[in-house]
Amino acid sequence: MFPAIQQFEEGLLAPRESLHTLCEARFDRSEETGVLRIGRTTLFAEIQCTFEGGRYLLCCPLSTLAQRLAETSAQRLKYRRAGFLLPWRLLRNELTYRDATGARRTCDLILQELPASGVPLDTFVRTADRTRLLDALDTLQKALHDEHIAHNNLKASNLWATPDYRLYPIRYAYVRTGDEAGGHDADAAAFESLRTCIHENTPEQASPDTAQLMCDTKSAYHTPRPDFSNHRWIGPMSEQLLCVEDETGYGYVDTGNNYVIEPHFRWANDFREGRAEVETADARMGLIDKTGRYIIEPLYEIVEYDDRTGRSLVRLDGRWAAFDYEGRQLTEFGAVEP
Repeated sequence: MFPAIQQFEEGLLAPRESLHTLCEARFDRSEETGVLRIGRTTLFAEIQCTFEGGRYLLCCPLSTLAQRLAETSAQRLKYRRAGFLLPWRLLRNELTYRDATGARRTCDLILQELPASGVPLDTFVRTADRTRLLDALDTLQKALHDEHIAHNNLKASNLWATPDYRLYPIRYAYVRTGDEAGGHDADAAAFESLRTCIHENTPEQASPDTAQLMCDTKSAYHTPRPDFSNHRWIGPMSEQLLCVEDETGYGYVDTGNNYVIEPHFRWANDFREGRAEVETADARMGLIDKTGRYIIEPLYEIVEYDDRTGRSLVRLDGRWAAFDYEGRQLTEFGAVEP
């Protein structure tokens, strides 16, 4: 089990009792209210902090899959020294918290280094020089290609822009390196979307709200939409569905805020190529289609779906097996390595 966002927040409010390495860190707060500025993605709860003179993004995994992706990415990037890569460290047993039963537990956290200055691209683009920003994007695309690295989740909120027009990818959960990066075109579609974003939202062309509509990946800005305030949280639109969290758990709604899959999962990922990983209340994972039908039954410790190949890696009792797009088991458990 992993901490809920409330438990993560409680740990940040008492860092000397709850955190190991970061017990003296300072966490971002609202200037008006003093409330901690905790954000979240589908995979992590996050907050910016300063520690020993550096600036960081601290990430708390919300599911077994998030933990697995963080570990894998940290290993892949461990010996990479490319100038555009920012350190991504796994802090083992960093957070101590109490679960719903009152038992003490620990959780790994991820520490993503940030540049000393700058802001996310979805903010930077609103006042940037278009030509310089497009040149910076070209430079980054070439650097990723030359280093055989695919980010696999490039969007405006996952790029950090500095005042001297350097772009740094952040949030490396889906990163691939070497042969598994997928070649020259791995991030090509994402870069084209970013170029469109820059063309339409730099000051020469942007209307007051366009930058948010086109570049800001916060779900509230993708398109004009109904009121979604009845949910605790909504994720970004993916394949015309939005992952939401309600009192009863995670589920999915359409763009009209109509439930497509009722909220009952402990955690759920965004849909990719018609599939999404989900975790049930008993901490077992499965894979569903867009109707909520289980493609892979929720019987396993981890289900990790790869939308590039349509295959899933599935772990049971510490051993891995491969499944195809239709949920058919391709290998025996123990026959493949993750």
